[in-house]
Amino acid sequence: MAKWLATLLIFCVAMGNVLIFALSPDARAQVAPSACLAPPPGFDPLHASAGQLLRYGLPLPPNGDQAQIATWAAVIRQSAQRDCHSGATIVARQPPLHGGNSIDGVVLQPRGVEGAFTSPAWSGYVATDGGFDWVSAQWSVSCWQAIDMPPTTAATWVGLGGWFGTRLLQGGTTEDWRQGYRFWVETYADGPFPALTAIGPQLRCGDQVAVQVDYNVTCSRQSSIHFTDLTSRYYTWTGCIDWAPSTTDAEWITERLRCASDGGLTQLEQTTPTLWTQAEAESTYYENQTYPAGFFDDQQVTMTENSKTLATPGPLRSDGFTINWLASGTASC
Repeated sequence: MAKWLATLLIFCVAMGNVLIFALSPDARAQVAPSACLAPPPGFDPLHASAGQLLRYGLPLPPNGDQAQIATWAAVIRQSAQRDCHSGATIVARQPPLHGGNSIDGVVLQPRGVEGAFTSPAWSGYVATDGGFDWVSAQWSVSCWQAIDMPPTTAATWVGLGGWFGTRLLQGGTTEDWRQGYRFWVETYADGPFPALTAIGPQLRCGDQVAVQVDYNVTCSRQSSIHFTDLTSRYYTWTGCIDWAPSTTDAEWITERLRCASDGGLTQLEQTTPTLWTQAEAESTYYENQTYPAGFFDDQQVTMTENSKTLATPGPLRSDGFTINWLASGTASC
């Protein structure tokens, strides 16, 4: 993928935080800081330059085979209406990073070794080969199964550096009983828990979405996250974020969040299964080629509460997997 050799810094205050955006010389010549341009009708991503893609806030193509390029092009063609709105702060916070040798008393498998274990908050797969700078997936936004239920929040996301690393970059969707279904983005390192920041259009349960998280790929030595609602055809882009995540691992996760008040786990009610497809990543250890999640040394994570299984991932298929919700979780805050 293109690596930008020069940058234009544009400072933008959003949600009380300063974000640093970096654009290539090609994009700098075409895009004003206030622009929110969407591709014109008939836009052909297969014949567009990197500068044209960046101008419209679209992701660059993966270093993959023809099938992977075709999947990327299909996402671009479904990206018809751009949304540049930053939404409200999402109240719930995320659990601590899993960095180190254990979390909540559970000893982690060594890096580079496949295994299966439990977590009080995560369910999904973690690739642990190292050198990751790009991760992507598509999934169906889960729906709450009950009409009357207590306030409850879950999140589905892809990310870099959240398991063995100490600096996490992630983007995904929330299933929040009070605030609805939203795209969100977060960066996190040691320190106070940050709140998630909603971005882009409102979603609906059942929508099919695509999310790409990368570092030093779209933007030189900076991070970037693209979101597309393939059902409504709305999409959004964070721009370039002045943040360097750990590259130790890549994640495809559904998560139970923590309360903003005291860090206890939120109430968790069952949702419909989450169907993941096109779960892929790139690693500098493998010449930055795009491979499906199953290519890497993956660790399977099942979410539990005491001895009860809350959510568990099914087997990795050639392009994805399914997370099944089996039970509700009790709030500890």
